[in-house]
Amino acid sequence: MSHVHDENCGCVTKKSNNQKRKSLWNLAKWLETQIEENRGVLEFNDVWMDSRKLQKGDVFIALKGETQDGHDYIKSAFDNGALAAVVEREWYEKNGKNFAEFNLLPVENTLLSLQNAAREFRRILGIPVISVTGSNGKTSATNILKTLLANGFKIGATKGNFNNHIGVPLSILSMKGDEEMAIFEIGANHAGEIAALTSIIEPDMGIITNIGYAHVGLFGGIEKTAEAKFELARAISMRQGVLLLNGDDEFSVKQNEIDLIPAYYFGLKEGNQICAENLSCDENGYYSFDYNKRRYELSMAGIHCVYSVLPAIYLSLSMGINAEILQKTVKELKPANMRGEIEIISGRKIIADCYNANPSSMQTSLKMFNDIPAKAGRVAVLGTMGELGDYEEKLHVELGKSLANYKIDKLITVGTCAKLIADGAKTAGINANAIFVCKNAEEAGKVAYENSCENDLILFKGSRSVELEKAISIFSTLS
Repeated sequence: MSHVHDENCGCVTKKSNNQKRKSLWNLAKWLETQIEENRGVLEFNDVWMDSRKLQKGDVFIALKGETQDGHDYIKSAFDNGALAAVVEREWYEKNGKNFAEFNLLPVENTLLSLQNAAREFRRILGIPVISVTGSNGKTSATNILKTLLANGFKIGATKGNFNNHIGVPLSILSMKGDEEMAIFEIGANHAGEIAALTSIIEPDMGIITNIGYAHVGLFGGIEKTAEAKFELARAISMRQGVLLLNGDDEFSVKQNEIDLIPAYYFGLKEGNQICAENLSCDENGYYSFDYNKRRYELSMAGIHCVYSVLPAIYLSLSMGINAEILQKTVKELKPANMRGEIEIISGRKIIADCYNANPSSMQTSLKMFNDIPAKAGRVAVLGTMGELGDYEEKLHVELGKSLANYKIDKLITVGTCAKLIADGAKTAGINANAIFVCKNAEEAGKVAYENSCENDLILFKGSRSVELEKAISIFSTLS
């Protein structure tokens, strides 16, 4: 039996297993609609908005999008084995008679009902919930936290990359009801989105990985980005929960100097309560560090991995998970595809970090590139960063200028802002003869191959739109 805090009486009350049952009867209650009693006893597995992904026993929810209407796929959903479909009442009154043999749950607004149902199920579960947000590293931090805490608890978590106003409710309703803890990633690119999601999740603990220039063009400035990310911090504060902030991140620290929310700070610098000490980096870009008198060794490349794993270690230890088990689990962690992978191609050591890019993640990748011991030269292939709005020119030039702080023998820039990066690098004193500006990834791959030798270390970093993986594939074809 699990427990939930009842704010009305200030005590702990038990939630029955019957309330947690994923029956159509309970789902109808959470959606604030009705279903016939003989149909309500049926139990569902999952909830999907995509009729192609659901499996037999799942519930289909017909959501209206900008270009598509989920109601057009209700027949397809039932053909694929849907147990029931959540539909809008207006559609139901016109078309319900044609689906009389199926289980239909009519509501006024399917999106609002989905969110309300998720909120109700979360409260019924009555388990601790951790939320993770930030400009960079939130997916890694969420996955690492889930992996570490799974050593002691049955965990429910974000389904895939479902971290928005639709994905978070779907992730909650995908839980089976016997979980002991849940972890949800929260994404946002506009003010108010995180506040809306925390009203559904009601988190007890939270991590803000950092605050950077990701989506800054949509937020309208770094200060507004910080305010938006701190919507999670304020939700944690309202519930008197545990908040973890990146103490090495200037914008997180500045924002909390305004908000003054009690928090634990993590990072590499002295003064953080959760501090990684005696940092070292091997030839694969794997970092090791000491924390709480234990040595933790990562098998994932990049300093950002240290920032992702630190709060996860802290929370896991605080929840009673054995430190030796955590050391072993941390060493076995693996990176996601195209996020800091290192491989040998045509005799060169290639760092493939092509999943996404913004000013913060660029500096993280360059730090790793700088820290890895190189047998020969160092070549940086840097692509355009996206969604920077009015900051685009300034931040690309600043990126170029920052390259003077790193060991780079040759610089290859690619994409719509390639020249801006190159101009910044020249301004900072990097030799113009060692800088190459390319119009696309294929050209960048050829130039990188022709201007590198065996044993060189080559970094590929850029936004997805630049498609730098195509540049990397050139190495295989030319070798």
